[in-house]
Amino acid sequence: VGEDTENSSPPTAHVYWLREHDNDRMEHIADLTILDRALLHGDTVIHKKRKGLVTATSMLVDIRYADGTVVTDVDTRSLKHLQPFRQGNWVVTEGWLGRVISCRDHVTVQFEEDGSQCLVTATSNGELVAAQNMYERSPFFPSMAVKAGASFSFASAQWIKGAYNNQ
Repeated sequence: VGEDTENSSPPTAHVYWLREHDNDRMEHIADLTILDRALLHGDTVIHKKRKGLVTATSMLVDIRYADGTVVTDVDTRSLKHLQPFRQGNWVVTEGWLGRVISCRDHVTVQFEEDGSQCLVTATSNGELVAAQNMYERSPFFPSMAVKAGASFSFASAQWIKGAYNNQ
């Protein structure tokens, strides 16, 4: 955000517009509206004409379960990530900051027909995909229905119980 106090031109923001060729330009702040942006730690804010920094935040969310039930106003402090380590997450260990480059999920798949089980090491390459659209962007979780991705065959999996059947 830029503000020119000498010749009192209106404040501007450098905006990158998605889906446009000439997408990198300065815009007047008065012409912009912020959509769905939560306050973050360290944000400068104004409250009752006083300036300050955000030191803590809380958020309430609505959750829709697979059966269609919706629970409203759930405090996010009571929630846990289903899968805390995902590609792109920032991590820290022994004072070192890093970013997760790739993740491998070790998923045990049980087949309904005969109870056979195999272990699949799934990456982001689509070895396994969610069988239901509702979960297509979800991490794997117990009892999740999955299917083989287009370029994956269960023949390469490690079989724990039973054996691969090409039918």
